[in-house]
Amino acid sequence: MLILHLSDIHFRKMEVATKQDPNHHLRNELVRDIEATRGKIGTNPDVILISGDIAFAGDKDEYEFATKWLAELCEKIDAPMSSIFICPGNHDVTRKMADRASVQALHEAIKATGNIDLHKKLMDLLLDADAARLLYESLDNYNAFAQQFLCDLLPPDRTRAFRDVYLNDSSILRLWGVNSCFVSSSADREGSLFIDTASLQITREAGVENLVMAHHHLSWLRQKQAFEDHLNDCLFRFDEVPERGEECRLS
Repeated sequence: MLILHLSDIHFRKMEVATKQDPNHHLRNELVRDIEATRGKIGTNPDVILISGDIAFAGDKDEYEFATKWLAELCEKIDAPMSSIFICPGNHDVTRKMADRASVQALHEAIKATGNIDLHKKLMDLLLDADAARLLYESLDNYNAFAQQFLCDLLPPDRTRAFRDVYLNDSSILRLWGVNSCFVSSSADREGSLFIDTASLQITREAGVENLVMAHHHLSWLRQKQAFEDHLNDCLFRFDEVPERGEECRLS
């Protein structure tokens, strides 16, 4: 199993496909590095993970360029587009939509809710069609892009993406893409973002290894301790946690 992980590509509408694009050289070097590493390893990536911030401002044109760039990357490393698995970042949110008064009122209501009542508050909002639409509307352009990878998000039943990758020992690598951006806007501050409670319901199964991907570091989440505890429980048993300095490796 070979995994290629990318993040924070930040395709910016005013720059991409122009001679003044300051990141053209960097993206070219990135592809060259990927090609060189692939040649040394002698195999192609089985999965390409992109952990958010594909766009810079959640603009439709940014995603159109991202699709073209990813198609060219996949062609060069002989990997299918279907191998791409993504989750959103805060730059995948269309800020002008998330900053509207109606959406900010919902954000503030969530932020003002205490930890004991937070689960019920999130459940009530995500089960309410109008409230859920307001919370996720700023991800419309991202969702249109993510749909081609079967990673689009739609509350209340699809608030996280997942995919099973079958390994050569008949076990399963289960990929989870967690959305840490549905309460994201220009008002983002460390510790002010949230995950929905479905992301705290990732279960362990025999023959299944869970790989959980989110854009934000735990420090950006209000539920950071609960999420960290849950990940420690669902990703490995406590007696499987490596000693300091050792690596966790897939086999």
